[in-house]
Amino acid sequence: MSEYQDDIAHRATTAKLPKCDWYHIKFMCRFFAAEALGLGMIVFLIACHAAEGNLASNVSGPIVASAAFAVAVWTVGPVSGPQITGALSLALLMTRRINFVYFILGLAGQLCGALVGVSLASRLVPGLMDKANLNLHVPGQGVTDGQAFGMECICSFLLIVCCLSTLDEFRNPHWSQGHVTQFSVVVFLLILMFAGTLGKVTGCGLNPAFSLSAAIFNNNYKKIWIYIVAPFVGTIIAVLFWEMLLSDGASVERIKHWWTDPDFDRTKDYKRLDREAFCTFDAEDAMLSFVPLYPIRSYSRVFNISQTNDFGNHGHREMRDVRCHEV
Repeated sequence: MSEYQDDIAHRATTAKLPKCDWYHIKFMCRFFAAEALGLGMIVFLIACHAAEGNLASNVSGPIVASAAFAVAVWTVGPVSGPQITGALSLALLMTRRINFVYFILGLAGQLCGALVGVSLASRLVPGLMDKANLNLHVPGQGVTDGQAFGMECICSFLLIVCCLSTLDEFRNPHWSQGHVTQFSVVVFLLILMFAGTLGKVTGCGLNPAFSLSAAIFNNNYKKIWIYIVAPFVGTIIAVLFWEMLLSDGASVERIKHWWTDPDFDRTKDYKRLDREAFCTFDAEDAMLSFVPLYPIRSYSRVFNISQTNDFGNHGHREMRDVRCHEV
């Protein structure tokens, strides 16, 4: 594995298509397992918190959910990013930080982990197996489908904008120093804010795999479209908004390369590179671009110069031909 890490061209990353060898297969398995563990941990803890009666928790649900997300991000972050939610997976795909293979792999890992998490919780905690709609996301009382869709879409937009601001390569250094280690704290505050706001309105979905796993477990798919479509719509809007407007690196040149260049590099300032290329002065090209104002004439003139060279008592006359070229 060390030899692959030394070879940059062969090193496995989520931004490049995997190769058919054991090293890349192992990397894909680690990625899948990390996403499954991350969301599985979250779903398991939230489901356990739903116990009722004497087993009911004294800690608020939003706090438990926020802490679970923060711990999951800290745990699997070095392995898979982390993504945890399909909304962030789509954002990373659109910004070309991951490719389509790892996007699908991430979604599959999240769904599998969520299914395992809710299944384990329902069998390990008494009473959860008989509880109706365990972990199921549905609009609150009096909330229409359109209102639930709008709330999920807007909050997903805010979630992705916050994540993209943290990942932005052009963020000022004093804002980006230590942002990876502090991201768990940011996630805790984000989820706490969303759970406290959306808990009674939509159930606080923001995670298609979480919502789909609960729908599969409860065999209830009536409102599932809201919790799958809305986060993806909010994500698409957030990515376009950040990449085309808010990012310090946003420019027309960068957008062109983002959508058309197969070798797009997120660390390059395409606006500056384009300006430097435009201002570069090539002396040779500049000289060749001059057009003379008069026709070029080339001719030769031959004339004789007679001069006498005296060498002691021997004198002789030497005729020399001098050829001159004029342009």
